Amino acid sequence: MRTPRITASDWSLGVVNFPEMRLILVEDLDTLGRRSVTNDAEDVLAAINEVMPIDARTRVIYKDSAGQWDQLLYDATYTPKPFRGFRGLDTTDLEVAIEKVRGQ
Repeated sequence: MRTPRITASDWSLGVVNFPEMRLILVEDLDTLGRRSVTNDAEDVLAAINEVMPIDARTRVIYKDSAGQWDQLLYDATYTPKPFRGFRGLDTTDLEVAIEKVRGQ
């Protein structure tokens, strides 16, 4: 996998593959003076999509600077702005976040 381009926020990226879906994990690194992933979500998703296309079987969750896991909603059929918003997962526990996304 190529490294995504630099955006206005600093974040790390991980991928977990399940039989039914691919899960992309994004963690906000909370760098002083940089935008948060929450405020830069559209560009973060665009940067990820450039190196690994976000298709219908892909879900993206992110850990914000407060440690909360939420889902970034993305639909490639909405062009030119496929970022559709957020879905609260109401947890700071990664395993709980994953189970909530897999169960939807």
